[in-house]
Amino acid sequence: MRRASPDPLPTIVMIWIHLCRLKSDDGAVRAGAAHALADAGSRKAVEPLGEALGDRSWAERSAAAMALGKLGNGRAIPFLSAALCTNPDPDVEVRCFAAWLLGVFSQEVVQQGLL
Repeated sequence: MRRASPDPLPTIVMIWIHLCRLKSDDGAVRAGAAHALADAGSRKAVEPLGEALGDRSWAERSAAAMALGKLGNGRAIPFLSAALCTNPDPDVEVRCFAAWLLGVFSQEVVQQGLL
């Protein structure tokens, strides 16, 4: 017996809710939204998470950087590069996350080129 595919609507709704939560006044809500978007694996989250790298709180910027890394999408590279080089983040932890993630993305690009 074949199972019906899961309804994508709840996932879409949850992604939309978490995208809205990235704009919350509560820093813990913004950080939680970043983690939830990474867990959802939505490509639509890359730009909003990249913008969240400009958050006023280092904890939320760190959460956004780690979420971008978890998504593993190459479109995150300009945001991470800016946090490291163009407009360096004032917090060393965020810069370290950005550097580490750029290294991970670079390694994947090199490996794909060799295969």
